[in-house]
Amino acid sequence: MTSALKGDMKTSFTTIIICAAASCALLLWASPILTMPRAMVLLSVFVSEAIATDHLPDDDSDDDDALDDDINDDDDDDINDDDDAGEGDDDRRETDVEDVESITESGFGDADDMEEEFDSQGFIVQTAEILAIDADDTSLELIESLGFAVIRKQSLDALNISIAVIETPPGLSVRDAIARLRQSDPDALYEFNHIYETMRVSDKPNQALDARKLPAVATVTGIGIGLIDTAVDTAHETLRGSRIIHQIFVDADHLPMVHGTSIASLLVGEADDFRGMLPGATLYSAAVFTQSLSGGVKASADSLASALNWLVKQQVAVINMSLAGPSNVLLQVAVRKTLERGHTIVSAVGNDGPAAPPLYPAAYPGVIAITAVDANRYVYRRANRGKHVDFSAIGVNVRAADQRGGYGTFSGTSYAAPVISALLAARLGTPDVTRQQHVFAQLQQQAMDMGAVGRDPVFGYGLLGEAQYVSP
Repeated sequence: MTSALKGDMKTSFTTIIICAAASCALLLWASPILTMPRAMVLLSVFVSEAIATDHLPDDDSDDDDALDDDINDDDDDDINDDDDAGEGDDDRRETDVEDVESITESGFGDADDMEEEFDSQGFIVQTAEILAIDADDTSLELIESLGFAVIRKQSLDALNISIAVIETPPGLSVRDAIARLRQSDPDALYEFNHIYETMRVSDKPNQALDARKLPAVATVTGIGIGLIDTAVDTAHETLRGSRIIHQIFVDADHLPMVHGTSIASLLVGEADDFRGMLPGATLYSAAVFTQSLSGGVKASADSLASALNWLVKQQVAVINMSLAGPSNVLLQVAVRKTLERGHTIVSAVGNDGPAAPPLYPAAYPGVIAITAVDANRYVYRRANRGKHVDFSAIGVNVRAADQRGGYGTFSGTSYAAPVISALLAARLGTPDVTRQQHVFAQLQQQAMDMGAVGRDPVFGYGLLGEAQYVSP
């Protein structure tokens, strides 16, 4: 590729970034809905393009031919057309796969979701609900005297946490309501009931040339693994023979199944032409997501905490959470107490782009945070980055069960997390803090270092589980 062409490409992308920033600034000023974090999420997508463009290789780079092939490629196949375009330095490369239809995991939802309420940072919260955490009788009486209603109470006995869900008075926004409670009862702990989302993925019928097929880490019995996700379709052929124990933490009349079914198939699925990584293991499936107004899926902070409490009771060593969202006091406490009891939580870092802020639970201390790379070891372009990233695993063009009863190819950090969850579950067996620390140290040593030497904010300690992926 000539220097002139590269210069034109860089100039073009730079112009796009400037225009995008100006447009977001104008929208931020004019719209009461587009809050600063949402504008930042939108900008992060454009920034990811800029990062890829700024690292186009020089004229004498060995990647020139690959880039020229991409530009002149007449192949109609739309999977991984641009995967060979790289940065040209170390292993810090980025894939151009774009299988995600919309930015969702951080709370940047569709137009229908704008009917939701937001916290002061612009993250979606449950409408007309506030959480009172470990509130005593005096606080509960005060709450009712102020015109609020306690609509349900729950004791998370395995975690030693109590929750009271408070309904706000009519006409009072959640933000004003929580400010009033905190001012009137400063010693109590009140929090928004934040919303968490999975990715909405643009899946495609499986194409054997590009999809990755997973052989088993181990065929195991007597091992349990936890999954906090959507419900799982046990009628799918790859899950019919699997041992799956369900618990539902939301309205059973509105249970989405797409995302959870895909993740479950990667963990314990087994069929004639498909094999998950832990066939024979028992999957403890905690359904925490309901259908949102836009047709997407959403989970609340209290449902996530309840699911963690249940999985602690089941004594599963490893819990996979392929979801992300804002920090929340209840979720943070539930995660900390789960870890203190020897359980391991593996979470996807999120798909908001390299410039986006950290998402949770992945960014909480002690949670094992996973990013995604493709088969060529390019980091997934939309993956979040940060000092909390622990490991990388293949999560681009992953073959998994789809909603049609067959298989599709999926991309995102959600699909990388199960690789690490399976590796840990096969080694841990039961919850144990000391054993978990030992296994984590082993994985650090076994990880293939990528990018900057040592742990870095893109790949963490490096790539794991690559041997589990082979071409079909």
